Amino acid sequence: MKSDPSNPQSFSSNARSRRVKLFAGYIDDLYAKGAFSKKIKILDIGGTVAFWEMNAAHLPVDKIELVEVVNLPPVNEETREINGLKVQAYAGNALNAASLRSSSYDIVHSNSVIEHVGNYAAQRVFAQNVTKLARFHFIQTPCRLFPIEPHFYFPFFPVLPLSLRTYLHHNFHLGFMPKEASWVQARINCEETRLMTRKELQGVFEGSTILAEKFLFLKKSWMVTNMAKA
Repeated sequence: MKSDPSNPQSFSSNARSRRVKLFAGYIDDLYAKGAFSKKIKILDIGGTVAFWEMNAAHLPVDKIELVEVVNLPPVNEETREINGLKVQAYAGNALNAASLRSSSYDIVHSNSVIEHVGNYAAQRVFAQNVTKLARFHFIQTPCRLFPIEPHFYFPFFPVLPLSLRTYLHHNFHLGFMPKEASWVQARINCEETRLMTRKELQGVFEGSTILAEKFLFLKKSWMVTNMAKA
């Protein structure tokens, strides 16, 4: 079940499409409830311009003024118009809010990023910045207990001892992760890929709704949002 995010027909792309439609529905609902009085600004942490290009048709672009896509450097800084949707990409760090172009957005959006920012303390900082930067958020992250880890594609990889994870990464090509020649870097990569439990997400996003995205009957990823409660 290896996904191919570049293939619009892949499982991961179809899941993202369903997620975007849910996100778009929340935006429409918030407008209907009077939560927004003008076009909105969205901050996409760790996303890509290609993601918005692939999914623009599902979005209420008439309600969106701007999408800012921020990633760690190096970044190809650009501004694009995609079917009426303005998207800007630039370099910044979600753990350092001062590196962002604005301190105020309407919605923070993020797919599969919080599991890469470091330990639980860093993940809490990420969540704190998300809630400070915008009134609403829509965050997706893989489920820690899904049988196949989405980066290394090894059964139950997140719950294996760190020493074993490091050994496997150092000696084998696993999923999207090539064999890492440096043992030290292999350990760092394993430490910095930290999938979260539902309880951990509830701890850093207090009051948010946590939805399960399923593959068959198994929870594959979490969606954390406060857009449904407004």
